[in-house]
Amino acid sequence: MKLARKRVNPARLPARLESVQRAVKAMEIMAGLPDGVSVLEISEKLGVTKGMVSRILASLEDEGYVQQDPYSRRYFLTFKVVALANRHATSASFPELCQSVLRRLVQASGERAQLVLVGPGGRILYAQEDSMHEVQVVHRLGRVQPLHCSASEKVYLASLPEEEALARLAAAGLPRLTPNTITSLEAFRVDLRKVRAQGYATNEGERALDVNTVAVPMYDREGRVVAALGLAGPSSRFTSEKLPSFVPMLKEAAGELSQAWPFPDLDRTREVADGL
Repeated sequence: MKLARKRVNPARLPARLESVQRAVKAMEIMAGLPDGVSVLEISEKLGVTKGMVSRILASLEDEGYVQQDPYSRRYFLTFKVVALANRHATSASFPELCQSVLRRLVQASGERAQLVLVGPGGRILYAQEDSMHEVQVVHRLGRVQPLHCSASEKVYLASLPEEEALARLAAAGLPRLTPNTITSLEAFRVDLRKVRAQGYATNEGERALDVNTVAVPMYDREGRVVAALGLAGPSSRFTSEKLPSFVPMLKEAAGELSQAWPFPDLDRTREVADGL
């Protein structure tokens, strides 16, 4: 299952809009090549002529977004791009920026979507979008939750070395909240191995008996799990059998949000999640 997103057929774009699209693609190519890129390389990646690429780069250079090294003749993004991104980041909080992603998840699944910060001290529900249904799960933003009884905590613990994860669980305790709560370290070891193997975690009535959740990890640029993105719904509707079908859309959305990490307000809030 994929997130519903409007796709534009380049063949149907007016020439001016097509040029804008190609300029954006050229900048994305340069962003992934710190040693710069030649006109030929961009031409091959975009599938257009070198003359067209030269015109695109000349326009971007006129606006100050790219510059050409006079010796290698390769093109680089300038700090004006960084300044633009930073200005946007400081003028909008991360929840506002990710809300559109959460809304798409809700529209595709019908269930509550939530971004959860994860760390050694537990989890904090940081951003959410309500379900489309009248009967829905309600969580409070900013509330720290224990480690052992939800999908987002499992996603985090599965990213740690196994013995470290189990030691953290032992130190925090595994109180029984429902008949489905995992309270044995050995049972949790088995569950964490399953999470690592499949790349997502589920919570099937382990914290609240009538609630099911599914979550995937969100990574920072060093590959560390810093958050979990998930869906939650009443178990009567959001059944255990349905949970795996939502994993592909969650992974796509988590990848999109990972591109924006970190933002200052998100980083400060994560300090609370980490128990600092």
